[in-house]
Amino acid sequence: MAQELKQTIRKLAKGAKGEKPSVDVSPGCPFGAVMDERIKEIERGIGELKSRLYGLIFLVIAGVVVEIITRLLG
Repeated sequence: MAQELKQTIRKLAKGAKGEKPSVDVSPGCPFGAVMDERIKEIERGIGELKSRLYGLIFLVIAGVVVEIITRLLG
């Protein structure tokens, strides 16, 4: 019985052709849809913040390297 249950769960998770799950996991109510959109917007914002932070770190490291090189050559 446990084996049949595992097979059924795998089948539902993989879908009929193994491409897409046959279980719909999208929000079923307006509140869920709004929350899903807000979460996606937060993810985009975090991605932008992350890229800006990486740029800032690169700029600081480049400034330190330039300062070291100018002190060694000067």
